[in-house]
Amino acid sequence: MRSLGDGEADEVAIRLADDLVHSIKEFRGLKLGMLEVEVLARLVDGRRTSNELVLEIYGTGRDRSGFIADYNRVRRALKNLERRGLVSAPILSKEKPYRLTQHGIASLTRIGGTKWPSPMIIPLKDRALYLCSIALAIGTVAISRGEILSNPLDSYLASLLLVSVGGSVVRLLETVRRVF
Repeated sequence: MRSLGDGEADEVAIRLADDLVHSIKEFRGLKLGMLEVEVLARLVDGRRTSNELVLEIYGTGRDRSGFIADYNRVRRALKNLERRGLVSAPILSKEKPYRLTQHGIASLTRIGGTKWPSPMIIPLKDRALYLCSIALAIGTVAISRGEILSNPLDSYLASLLLVSVGGSVVRLLETVRRVF
């Protein structure tokens, strides 16, 4: 292992200090409380229900006297994180396992200095598919009104419209599932 000279050590220290300042600024930008940070740290490991989070964070089970107060604290933290888009839970579920969203993962990786691409709600490929479906629908309507006279294209255009609308509906449902 080679030792660093004074100039190199100063340069490395400056770079580390800059990285640390950048990470602190990113963390401050999230404006998270200590409990919210703890909840995010637990959700990095995988999905957890609110009961599991209370047990892991506070060590209180359902049979303990302080469970209700701890549960309400964790529930408020989860709702706050949900409002910010950092965590989500299934809509139709009795015992909801919370998980980090793509936005949450991107936000947490930005703190560490890693550039993770921010997710788009509607990806570029889906936008292209939706625009293609709209264009084919307009073309089909124009043909059906007799404004464009091309009988061989009628069946091809209608078939393409059905395929693209079907693909659009599938992608739209996947987008809704991903967001919620």
